Amino acid sequence: MKVDQKGHTVCIKDTQSDLISFRLKLTREYKTFQKLNIIVDLRMY
Repeated sequence: MKVDQKGHTVCIKDTQSDLISFRLKLTREYKTFQKLNIIVDLRMY
């Protein structure tokens, strides 16, 4: 999972090509990003 933060916006991109594990990582780490604007990049799927 690649995370790029610019100001109050975070862009999260999967690097493993596994949607299920990516979703689990996002769920587990949501508290880290909850106060920011979140963009989840799903273009590879």
